[in-house]
Amino acid sequence: MARRALAVTIAALALFSAWQPAAAQKQAKPAADAERKKMLADFLKKLPESKSLHWNATQLEAFSRMPGDDVIPTLLGIYNAPPAFADNMRYLTAAYIRARHDVPAAPKGYENLIPRMAPSAAEIATLQKWLATEARREPGLWSAYCAAAVLALEQNADIDLKLLGIVGDTKAPAVVRAAVLEALSLGACETLRPALQILLAAKFKNTGSDAALQEAAFWAAARAYRPLHQPGRKISDQWLPVFEAVCARMEDEKNLPARSLRQAALALQFCFGTRQPYQFPQMWRQLLATGVDPLDKDDGQTAASFMGLDVTGDRIVLIIDASDSMLNPLNEADLTGLRGPVTGERASRKNKDEYEIDWRRVRNRFDAAREHAKWTLSRLPKDKQVAVLLFGDDVKPLDATTSFVAATPGAVRGIMAALDAIAPREPIHAMKARRPYGVLMGETNYYRALLAAFRMGKGGIVNEPREHFDGKLILEGADAIILLSDGAPIRDGFSGQTPDIKYEYDSYTLHSSKQPGEGYWVETPARPAIPEQEYTTRDPETGIVTKHKMPAQPAQPATRAWAKKERTSHTYKDMHENGPYATDGNAGSAGFGGMPGFELANLLAEVERMNLVRRAQIQCIGIGEARMEWLRPIAARTGGRAVFIGKEGTTEAGPSQPGDGGFPDGFPQDD
Repeated sequence: MARRALAVTIAALALFSAWQPAAAQKQAKPAADAERKKMLADFLKKLPESKSLHWNATQLEAFSRMPGDDVIPTLLGIYNAPPAFADNMRYLTAAYIRARHDVPAAPKGYENLIPRMAPSAAEIATLQKWLATEARREPGLWSAYCAAAVLALEQNADIDLKLLGIVGDTKAPAVVRAAVLEALSLGACETLRPALQILLAAKFKNTGSDAALQEAAFWAAARAYRPLHQPGRKISDQWLPVFEAVCARMEDEKNLPARSLRQAALALQFCFGTRQPYQFPQMWRQLLATGVDPLDKDDGQTAASFMGLDVTGDRIVLIIDASDSMLNPLNEADLTGLRGPVTGERASRKNKDEYEIDWRRVRNRFDAAREHAKWTLSRLPKDKQVAVLLFGDDVKPLDATTSFVAATPGAVRGIMAALDAIAPREPIHAMKARRPYGVLMGETNYYRALLAAFRMGKGGIVNEPREHFDGKLILEGADAIILLSDGAPIRDGFSGQTPDIKYEYDSYTLHSSKQPGEGYWVETPARPAIPEQEYTTRDPETGIVTKHKMPAQPAQPATRAWAKKERTSHTYKDMHENGPYATDGNAGSAGFGGMPGFELANLLAEVERMNLVRRAQIQCIGIGEARMEWLRPIAARTGGRAVFIGKEGTTEAGPSQPGDGGFPDGFPQDD
């Protein structure tokens, strides 16, 4: 409660600031900023005493937005010697340094609301030095990318040449070179084209690291040329050698893993806007010569689907929500919507091993997810590898898929049997009122579920932080992930207590007359009466809505009060149930339009980190009380789709930019 009291105090101070005359505000702001920065710097010194990753992240993020050339060196000091939660602290710190100087993400129409904080010459030098250090080690891939992403945005020829020097440095790990190339391609480096010609002419091995570097080159070429492409016109002579080299790579079966062939096809599809990601280089050569999609209609290729989403890739992870709310019963309207994704597909049954859903067995949300999973698994080609993860408070693989297994009829029957064996348990007495239908795995944890999916490999889930750079996981890990959930991410597996916080700050008390000491007059305009208002809160897991009433307030005349400055001492210690990747549903930071801000940004940064050289497409399915403002950006960040399946059937998010927080008309949002 003390933390919230401090937040209220800060909010009140902000309100007082808004009432000050413009001249007074201009004079007070530098002093207030300096005091806030000192307070945050003092808080950072208390990180060794903290057991709360959420509190740590909050201080790091807030300090990262302060002005001054000392900010990045201070953060890098913590990065190099994190006092606790070492891996997550490094990932968060790197992400905040990048966000400090990145182009702010905002909904359409708000793009210029928060301008980019351009780095100073001193900050550029610090970032270059940090990048040079991290570029020498594979675990430094994420921080190298974050530093390079900021530097690439400068669009400075000298800086770009230094970044290209890292890309061309054969002594640097290939995955780090790939990450720096990824950053360069997002920054629209003008010297990228000749560099790509040289890179694509180099020799590559059939390894995960080299696969990552080749794929980065494919996507860099696609991003750079996409704005230049004109349908119906052949490719420019300058860029023709680059894409001829891509086609040649697609023919090199000895040194091009199957996943890289698919990535080349996806990158070219992205660049030229074709109907399909063709994996035959002769089709792309035809397009290069004509500018025309070689097939003006569907090429007849089909893919298995899960609740209407195509299941592509060779190693597929299904992440199924097994939180307690998945036991909530379905009515006929719910069932009608959930039947929709497979309606009309019964005729596609090819053999006796293909499972058909028996809707008499579907009583609740988990039954529906289970039956759809069985339907999909029975239609996967037997050369596909699959794993099924269940998640609630934590995550665990299905007993039949503790590692990837081939989707052979026998293996699929084993997976189906393991799914059928899952049954609800009786809740403890204290929980019976909130869990009347039983319990499964607790509450919803997206972070652990996604982390486990990226750590799933040929030998099972690895228990160490190498999911974002390990060559074996690049080749043997998931290249397609489907996440199904019915609730908000209200758990992330982290909890802990803040340090004892004792701090002095300036506060203001209102008086009817001028008082001795510093202060200023506050003019408050008249306010009409405010009638009684009703508002609702919603349990993010069960969807239970509770109504509350806000008492009426009488009209108030215009007033004039003296705000007297006083030095105040504040002490608090708080317990956080979560870390920085989940929300309690009603509190927490909020972005534009009430959308989740701080926690969602952290989770999306983690998705980007884990997927940077993995390039797995994440598709998201929401049912029940699913919070699509979380699921949609996760899918968008990886090029996937997000759909909500409700009483009205399947509703899909429209075109968007990652994390933009907007929804097409009619797309389900929070109450």
